[in-house]
Amino acid sequence: MKQSEISKVYITSKKGNENPLKEFDAHKSDVNLFSNQFPTFIENLAGFGICKFDIVSGKINFSEYLYRVMGYEPDSFTPTLRNIFNLIHPKDIKKIKVLSDLNSWEKSNITEIDKLRIITTTKTYLYLNIKGQLISEAGKESLILAIKDITEETNYILSFEKEKAKLLKSNSDLSAFNQIASHDLQEPLRKIQIFISRLKQMEEIILSKKTGDYINKVQMTANRMQMLIIDLLMFSRISKSKDHSKFTYIQNILQDSLHEIAFLVEEKKAFIHMDPLPFAKVIPFQMQQLFTNLLSNSLKYAKNNTPPVIKIKNEKLTPTEIEKFPHIPKEELIKISVGDNGIGFNPSEAENIFVIFKRLHAKLEYSGTGIGLAICKSIVENHGGLIEATSVPGE
Repeated sequence: MKQSEISKVYITSKKGNENPLKEFDAHKSDVNLFSNQFPTFIENLAGFGICKFDIVSGKINFSEYLYRVMGYEPDSFTPTLRNIFNLIHPKDIKKIKVLSDLNSWEKSNITEIDKLRIITTTKTYLYLNIKGQLISEAGKESLILAIKDITEETNYILSFEKEKAKLLKSNSDLSAFNQIASHDLQEPLRKIQIFISRLKQMEEIILSKKTGDYINKVQMTANRMQMLIIDLLMFSRISKSKDHSKFTYIQNILQDSLHEIAFLVEEKKAFIHMDPLPFAKVIPFQMQQLFTNLLSNSLKYAKNNTPPVIKIKNEKLTPTEIEKFPHIPKEELIKISVGDNGIGFNPSEAENIFVIFKRLHAKLEYSGTGIGLAICKSIVENHGGLIEATSVPGE
């Protein structure tokens, strides 16, 4: 295509079949943007309207589509400065003062006004984006403004910022809670535990059976409260911890977890069967906590008089499972399963076991705070993964 041909746009004439194609030369200096030549379909397609301000005469022209952009019917009001100012939110008047400061305008430079609020016929506000440029037409200077309705995206951004502010406040409150839980809540618990231990060790005091039971219950309650605080702190730290991932041998992390719970494994006379686990980019301390919680859970819910058997497998993902991670190459995916021969649970509770404080069994029947598996879920999600549970009662 020749250079001269690039400057020509062909539009269909509105006058029947007469001159069906009329040549519109974009390089001509004297172009009336508001004549029938102006391709209003381009405004509609781009979603903006055009305003022309003649600097010498002060006359303002709106394109037909601009009225609609502003929420009005075409020609429903005369576009004068007074009328336009009456439509603008009082706090945004200062934004358009740049339009009257002609000394700040330079030819070929585009000036932008963002998020200008104007009132519509329904007494609601729209957000407009305005881009303007100073041009010359037949020796006269004019301002040409392209005006676009950005209400939808602005409301989305404002809503996002509002939610972000709530999240920041929530994080701040959580940090304050961590500070209290770390020190102020645990200190009186430690004193209760110390005084109860001393009371039970005092030989000169003979306690009745009922009094001894009460003291034991107080001690158990204090221990449980301390466990709950520690687990809540762990859950909070996991949820908001920064990414300190590194390429690590997961097999070593699993061995560290087994060392951590070695006493419980020996006490339960458990059998642990392990597949070799791969290297992966993980957050080591979180991954160790994940294995510790899962293994502890299997040991806790073991059948009476039956040695626990726990199998840790490095499995191949099924095509359906791979589809759950469309943005991750399949060779980067790892599937690890932890299975046991414990008491099991009803399949309808599969989602509930990962909900914080959700317990499937009475707290007197099994110890725990209802946070351990919620921590597991948080850790796995921190690594961009999914955690699921399947079972049937008694298996």
